[in-house]
Amino acid sequence: MQPEKAAPSVRILGIVSCVLAVLGGAFYWWLPLGIVLSLSGLASGFIGWVRSSRHGGMAVLLGCGMLLAVLALGVDVAAAWMNLVTIRFGPLQ
Repeated sequence: MQPEKAAPSVRILGIVSCVLAVLGGAFYWWLPLGIVLSLSGLASGFIGWVRSSRHGGMAVLLGCGMLLAVLALGVDVAAAWMNLVTIRFGPLQ
């Protein structure tokens, strides 16, 4: 028999969303990594928001994490559009 795995709590998802959003904004110079981190932070914040109760105090943490992720995604896309990136993943030759 396999033991059942516990799902992450809403607080953990909110903290993960904030951390991934900050890392996504910090890695704007690395083209796909910053965007992937920002989208991961947005996704974890959305999952936490869906799983949380509407009257809980974690809504603020989740909202801040999702807002930070959207802002970091905007910075990443703007950096890619203005060609400010220094590292790009490309085909290995």
